[in-house]
Amino acid sequence: MGKFALNGTTINQYFFGGSEVGQQYLGPLLGQGSGGDVSYDGDYAIHTFTASGEFTVSEYNLAEVEILVVAGGGAGQSGGNIAVVGGYSGAGGGAGGVVYIESSANYTVAPSTYTITVGTGSAPATFTADNGQDSSFIGGTISLTALGGGGVASISSNTGGSSAGVYGGVIIASCGAGSPAAPIATQPTASGDSGTYGFGNNGGLATNCVVGSPYTHLLTGGGGGGAGGAASTTTGGAGKSISITGTPVTYAIGGTANSGASVTGYGSGGNGGTVNTANASAGNPGVVIVRYKYQA
Repeated sequence: MGKFALNGTTINQYFFGGSEVGQQYLGPLLGQGSGGDVSYDGDYAIHTFTASGEFTVSEYNLAEVEILVVAGGGAGQSGGNIAVVGGYSGAGGGAGGVVYIESSANYTVAPSTYTITVGTGSAPATFTADNGQDSSFIGGTISLTALGGGGVASISSNTGGSSAGVYGGVIIASCGAGSPAAPIATQPTASGDSGTYGFGNNGGLATNCVVGSPYTHLLTGGGGGGAGGAASTTTGGAGKSISITGTPVTYAIGGTANSGASVTGYGSGGNGGTVNTANASAGNPGVVIVRYKYQA
């Protein structure tokens, strides 16, 4: 009996003497990968990267592929106090952007070595928290990048995969019409495949103007955007539920303002601190997950 491949299909051939007497088609040849922490869900292999590394595919294209790339979350803003005006609470950080390739997209992952980058979350600060770091899956013809979540920085620069809320403690001439505009999520408009499959949402406006000394007003922070929805004033946006591991998991939740609590979930934005307290939380790190069919 012999075996050979024809158009990606394994064939067993049966011989009697020197003549072929039959053949059996065994189905498509399935590629396999290496790298990350490997688990299994029935006929599917799942490679989870919680730190940067390499994903290597040998011999054949992967079948029924799903790819999840989640960036690090932006940090929340610490609460504090402005002289004369008074105390303020911190805004929530934006969740890391999410890129999700579903198996129905028939995405091709060919034999090659792919570079996996897993972004960390940023640390909280008073007014200048950095964005979370990007996560990516890059190699061959594939370039998927999830953009780091917005860290609370300034009115014009708290954009990110999902954007942070407008920070608390802004001094402006008037409330209402004079308030800063809502910050913008950049993941849905990212270049390449990231824009097609990307998820990110806007942060919330600051609220609760309080009159202090003449011509100044205090704003408390807005919530950070999440991968599943925009912030609702001080409440962080919803995360996105994805079942790539075999069970539903929620990723990239937006940080909530005026909270002080720690956050959970890959790529979640940090929560903002309470009034006069530096108890904001850092953004959570991201993750990269690859799922594919490894046996028929």
